[in-house]
Amino acid sequence: MKEQIMGFISLLPEKQKAVIHLKDVEEYEIAEISEIMEMEENAVRVNLMRARQKVKEQITNLMNYEQRPISG
Repeated sequence: MKEQIMGFISLLPEKQKAVIHLKDVEEYEIAEISEIMEMEENAVRVNLMRARQKVKEQITNLMNYEQRPISG
């Protein structure tokens, strides 16, 4: 599952990919990410929220796909 999540992250737009990586993988604080990315803190939060939402949707789609009944 970790590889699939990383694959979903790799499909995100560049800013979202960078923000989610810095926050959830590297464990930087919002203020630190703001400095690194030269973005307002609120913009970091918005990009992080959107990135997490997109990854969550992809995981949900994957889980629904894997749990579908097999017709034969």
